[in-house]
Amino acid sequence: MAAELARRAVRETGVDVTVSSARVETVAGTAVEVWETDEPSAHGIEGVERVRLVRDDIAGRVEDLLARLRDGDTTTGTR
Repeated sequence: MAAELARRAVRETGVDVTVSSARVETVAGTAVEVWETDEPSAHGIEGVERVRLVRDDIAGRVEDLLARLRDGDTTTGTR
């Protein structure tokens, strides 16, 4: 079910988002956006603080993507 939801989201938005080193097969006419993330544990940050940092980073990227999609912008915006 999750895979079908992801495929539908890509079809409807024209944007495929991957995180860091993940690789996907591209779909013709689809922009691919790669979100490079900074791993907090590489800086000694663990536990709940680590989870919150990752969550907040991804939430900010999602909000940015949604704003661009609302404006009709499906060009990639790698962060």
